[in-house]
Amino acid sequence: MRLRTAFAVFAVLLGTAASAYAGDPIMPLSQVKPGMKCKGYTVIRGTDITSFDVEVVDVFEQRPYAPAILVRVSGPAVANGGVAAGFSGSPIYCDDGSGPRNAGAIAEVVGDYGNNLALATSIEEILREPLFPPSPQARRLRAAAAARVPAPPLTVAGLSRPVERALVATARRGGRQVIAAPKAAGLAGPFEPLKPGSSAAVGLSSGDLWIGGVGTVAYVDGTTAWLFGHPFEGVGRRSLLLQQAYVYTVVGNPDPALGSYKLASPGADIGTVTNDGLAAVVGQMGTLPRTTDVQVTARDADSAYSQQTQVQVADESGVDLSAGYSPLSLVGPLAVADASSRALRSVPSRETGSMCVRITLVGEAQPLRICNRYVTQLAGGVGGGMADDVANAITAIDDAEYAPLSVERVDAELDLRRGAQQAYMLGATIPRSVRRGTAVTVSLRTRMLRGALRRFDFKLRIPSSLRPGEHVLTLSGPSADESGEIGGAVGDIIVLDGGGSGTAPARSFDELKSQIAKIGRWDGVVARFTGGGGSRIRAYLDPAVRIGGTLKLRLRVSG
Repeated sequence: MRLRTAFAVFAVLLGTAASAYAGDPIMPLSQVKPGMKCKGYTVIRGTDITSFDVEVVDVFEQRPYAPAILVRVSGPAVANGGVAAGFSGSPIYCDDGSGPRNAGAIAEVVGDYGNNLALATSIEEILREPLFPPSPQARRLRAAAAARVPAPPLTVAGLSRPVERALVATARRGGRQVIAAPKAAGLAGPFEPLKPGSSAAVGLSSGDLWIGGVGTVAYVDGTTAWLFGHPFEGVGRRSLLLQQAYVYTVVGNPDPALGSYKLASPGADIGTVTNDGLAAVVGQMGTLPRTTDVQVTARDADSAYSQQTQVQVADESGVDLSAGYSPLSLVGPLAVADASSRALRSVPSRETGSMCVRITLVGEAQPLRICNRYVTQLAGGVGGGMADDVANAITAIDDAEYAPLSVERVDAELDLRRGAQQAYMLGATIPRSVRRGTAVTVSLRTRMLRGALRRFDFKLRIPSSLRPGEHVLTLSGPSADESGEIGGAVGDIIVLDGGGSGTAPARSFDELKSQIAKIGRWDGVVARFTGGGGSRIRAYLDPAVRIGGTLKLRLRVSG
């Protein structure tokens, strides 16, 4: 984890340009009248701000946090689909003869065919949202997620197509819209301070993988910017990335059931989002939030090709995970699943892989570790299982009650191979008579999945505790994993359904370490003897092949 600050050029640009956009005059709601002809400002291509015509249709009685101005939009900028997702926050300037003043910002559409009618939040209500709301006094429970305000669309950029499609489908089933966008390549230049009408983003992450929400800046005062005119998740104090955004185009769809949206993705990290209020999202340009470094290295064992993913994820441990989950619990699993498909440049239905993850906590010298093997024989590949294991580990850290835990780094190493390295037991040879406390050779006959016969020989120690006489030795091993798309634990978070780790919250580092260790699985052949107390003996683990199935063998044990 690191606390990043903007470079010196940013400070110079901000100092010279902020005053030009600071504190535009505002028009109180009491002075906004039906029939007013106004101008709206937003970005429909690149980063250039474009205007469009706005007519005030009616003004409602002001209710806290609720849009109070009904407007109709027109002009070339909104000809392709009307008000689109991403227009939220587009400021509206009206002139009653005293000069143009900021009256509010577009917040949502009303469902008319063509999306030309919209509701706007008054600028007074937007500016009531402070830069720093009170900090939460206690950890919010995941069960409270159901009480959140309706979630706006999430935008993801940088994912491979298979993972992207799986994520969009998973979110859709849960009632959450996810927009897949390409990564912006044209925003590597110097920082430009935000101003009313600029395209901006609230980011959970940056780097090779970005997840967040894209909208428009409604108002700027010095280094403080108000965005969206509605909440991102509406949970109050935040510590997310404030980012520039690049708009490729507006994807128009006049059908309100589907809706139009800006195809956009983030550019430079330019500040910190500190308040996710019900009337607006508020951020401060200049200093960036603390982040967790995530590095995933994935290797194609068939070709020796290796690729690396690096992501910086906003660390909200300092604001007590006010959203009920950490951004890392969503971004980390997606980074792992994405790397698994990129390494093989495909998602084979029959695939074998291994993953070792090291999670370093701030203030703890000993990292948390997971190492697992994955074998699939159905569509989906191993990425889904890897993602779920990482999600469950991060969720256990989020749920820990003994301290607010901050993750410094996550390092994951993946090895992947085409084909399911899975064998199934056909029979076994073992001496008919054995002595307690001695080791005997077991010769296991198997058939590879859709493949040839293969034999595995290993030594098995006969427990000294067995009573003399006839016994049944049961050998068993796991089958191939069930195929899993990128849903599961990741889907629970992205559709705001909670989830949790399924275990009691850890109350010490040792308890947390034990919970993480249980995510690891030993997937070798186990042995069990009748009369041995039912204890399972780890009999054999082949480093390359998982052996599944069940065999029962009779033998006589002497003393």
